[in-house]
Amino acid sequence: AIMALISEESTRAVLTEQTFNKMTSVREIKAEQIEDYFSTIRKQVKTMSSDVLIVEAMQNFSEAFKNVRAENGIETVDHLKPSILSYYTSEFGAEFNTQTGKNVSETVESILNSLDGDSIALQYFYISQNKNPLGSKHELDRAQDVSWYSKLHSKYHPSIRHFLEEFGFYDIFLVDSETGDIVYSVFKELDFTTSLIDGPYADTNFGRAFREANSANDVNFVKLVDFEPYFPSYNSPASFIASPIFANGKKIGVLMFQMPIDTINSVMTSHNHWKEIGLGESGESYIVGSDYKLRNQSRFLIEDPDGYFSMLSDLGVAAETIDKIKRKNSTILLQDVKTTGTEAALSGKSSVEVFKDYRDVPVVSAYKPLAIEDVNWALMAEIDEKEAFRPLEKLIWSILFWLAAGIAVISLVSWRVARSIAKPLTSFTEELFGTSQQVGSAADQVSGSSQNLAQGATEQASSLEETAASLEEVASMAKHNADNAQQANNLTNSVHELSQRGVDSMRDMSQAIDAIKIAADETSEIIKTIDDIAFQTNLLALNAAVEAARAGDAGKGFAVVAEEVRKLAQRSAAAAKDTSEKIRRSKELADNGVKVSSEVASALEEINSNSIKAADLVREISAASGEQSTGVEQVNRAVAELDKVTQNNAASAEESAAAGEELLAQSKVLEGVVSELRELVHGSGNKNFSKPTKKIKSSTKHTAGKKPNTVIHLTDDEDLHQRDYVNGAHKSSKRKSSIISLEPSEIIPLDSDDFQGF
Repeated sequence: AIMALISEESTRAVLTEQTFNKMTSVREIKAEQIEDYFSTIRKQVKTMSSDVLIVEAMQNFSEAFKNVRAENGIETVDHLKPSILSYYTSEFGAEFNTQTGKNVSETVESILNSLDGDSIALQYFYISQNKNPLGSKHELDRAQDVSWYSKLHSKYHPSIRHFLEEFGFYDIFLVDSETGDIVYSVFKELDFTTSLIDGPYADTNFGRAFREANSANDVNFVKLVDFEPYFPSYNSPASFIASPIFANGKKIGVLMFQMPIDTINSVMTSHNHWKEIGLGESGESYIVGSDYKLRNQSRFLIEDPDGYFSMLSDLGVAAETIDKIKRKNSTILLQDVKTTGTEAALSGKSSVEVFKDYRDVPVVSAYKPLAIEDVNWALMAEIDEKEAFRPLEKLIWSILFWLAAGIAVISLVSWRVARSIAKPLTSFTEELFGTSQQVGSAADQVSGSSQNLAQGATEQASSLEETAASLEEVASMAKHNADNAQQANNLTNSVHELSQRGVDSMRDMSQAIDAIKIAADETSEIIKTIDDIAFQTNLLALNAAVEAARAGDAGKGFAVVAEEVRKLAQRSAAAAKDTSEKIRRSKELADNGVKVSSEVASALEEINSNSIKAADLVREISAASGEQSTGVEQVNRAVAELDKVTQNNAASAEESAAAGEELLAQSKVLEGVVSELRELVHGSGNKNFSKPTKKIKSSTKHTAGKKPNTVIHLTDDEDLHQRDYVNGAHKSSKRKSSIISLEPSEIIPLDSDDFQGF
């Protein structure tokens, strides 16, 4: 029982350390994935806000936004409102009611009445008259109107939509810096065209993110706001990240992303593959915000909704909250998680402990605060304590079984031995005593060897566990590198497309400048002709003046006219000369423009060529990262198999050690029993026989071709009572310090009948 208790405590300590290490590894891997993901998004919004395409789109959309009504000849928007209100209350309202159980009629009507004319016109063309169903409004590239806005929309929308779909964002917005108007969004929800300064959503986390980014004067400024219920998204959790847009040093707007909650869920739930990452039947990892509410889905809602809702009812959770979770099929911003671990993590602490989770179930939990700027989040990696220590329970039952079996076997053997040696018991007890000492020594050696083997196997299992955890982390990092390489490949392809578009545009501009040069040449020829005509006219006027002079008084009037014609010809010649000079300068400028455009086109061609090479290199990196990830996964699986084998060896070694210790204990018991038996036997044979003080040494002599003979050495400093059984005769002698060698058969007749019990 004592050995069983010691084994149980030792195994518990090792198993606890392994479980703590495993949960710590899961915690660190998930934390790194989430922190890297948010870091990437910050870089994306900062980079995209400085992109030439986005800056141009922001400028053009802000200008075109103000002229939609005028360009479509809409004097009043009253006739447009019924169509928009119908969309609000029917398509949007029906989905809102499904997800929340609430009616939106009064709310959406007040929202519609707060919009200005241009906002209503754009919502009419891009929402209510958009033939695509709810949730697919982003598929429309151009509305059926004649506005400049729609022309711009068909130009910019496909590229921005492609970026959104590529990186999984919920929505992307362009917001005017002065008015706060959302002049563009991809999905065209109810917030499209509203103002984030004084509009219906100005007081939401969406509006707060805009105002902070809009007040920043740093082009690299980025602001992230935590998840909150957002009305246009059916009161589902929404988080936003924003960065200001500058043009020529002047702030013109704000670029905003609505964060993708599905991506966070996929990371934290490992795509619902909890068992595959070592979280067993009850383990999960989740994020808790500063409000002590979940930021991703609970495993227990996903795997067993009925059991999850029953658990909430048993814990006394409000029926309204349970109904919201059922309607949304989500625990995000709805499930409270205020435990010992979440309180410690949100206060900046990291550790591994055992405490009750939000289900009121004891768990082994590894927690830490997340290093994500602008939010205070905690990450928890947990598994039920009962599941974590289930191997210990199995080990205890195994120890008890083998302990009981050992006791039964030893008891049976002892009883058989006692029966079999009843007849020759007088002398055989001496040999049995020596043998019991040898058994004790051997059992002691077996026990020590088993303990050493168990300790080595346990240490090896622990080392393999740490190696497996490290390989899991390396595999995760390799996969993460592959994902980053793929994203870089996508961005390089986008750069290639933009540079190709620039090359085409520069080629068109060069052709246009060439056309201008040709037109200037033609105009120069025309001016030269006009100059020649003016010169001839001047000559004719001069000739006419000469003829008028010859005519005398009769030609005076004609002379005046000829003089005026000559002056007019001179003015025409001067004007033609001036025009010719200007055209000459225009030709020089056009020639210079052709030269510059040619140089720019060559530079863009080189950029395009380099972007293609960069794309090829990134693809090679992506392929190599994928192969690296696959290789690490294979090594990880091999180590996991080796870990299982080592765990089995450790368990077997522990069982052997326990059996060895029990054998040693039983040998000690047997030695004591034999000593008592010797006293009883000698006492019954000779009343005056005193307690033996002799030391018994046994050795084995080997003779070639013969079985080993056991020699018993008897030593006594005072009296030695020796009994010889030779042909049934009893002899006695009294000696000092005598040593007699006897064969076992001379002491005890070893008849086969005496050992039938064995």
